[in-house]
Amino acid sequence: MMRKKSMPTTLSVALVLLCMVLVTAHFTTGMYARYTTKSRGDDSGRIASFKVSATSAQTGPVTIGASKEGTYTLTVTNPGETAVRYKAEVKFASADDAAKFGEITLPTGTLAPGGANETKTLTLKMSESVTGAGTVPFTVVVTFTQID
Repeated sequence: MMRKKSMPTTLSVALVLLCMVLVTAHFTTGMYARYTTKSRGDDSGRIASFKVSATSAQTGPVTIGASKEGTYTLTVTNPGETAVRYKAEVKFASADDAAKFGEITLPTGTLAPGGANETKTLTLKMSESVTGAGTVPFTVVVTFTQID
C-alpha cells in the first residue's frame, strides 16, 4: 500500500501563522480606525428674501376713448433678493361684463432682484367690443413666481 505524503511541517506552521496575522489585522485595524478618526462638519444657510408688490395709482374706472381702448397702469416692484416671474389677470364680476371686451392684453414678464427698489410700469389695454359699455368693474390680480 502506498503512503500519502503529508504537508511539510514548516509549510503548515507558516500557513497557520498567515491565517492568524490576517485575522488579527482585521480586528486591530478596525479598532484602530474607530478610536483615532475624527470628523467635523459645519454649514450655514440663509434663505433669500422674497418681497414683491403690485400697485396702481389709478383711483377711478378705466375710460374707453374713441379708439375703443383704455389703459390701466400697473406698477410691479421687486425689492427682494430673488428674481421673479409675474403674470397679471383681469377678473370681472360677471361673465356678461367680460363679454363686453373683445381682447385684453395682459402684462407678463420677469423682474430681476432689486436690492433697493426696481420698478416697472406696465399698461393693460382693453378693446371694447360693444359700444356704450359704461362702467365695468374688474379686479386685476398679479401672480408672482420665484425663478429658480
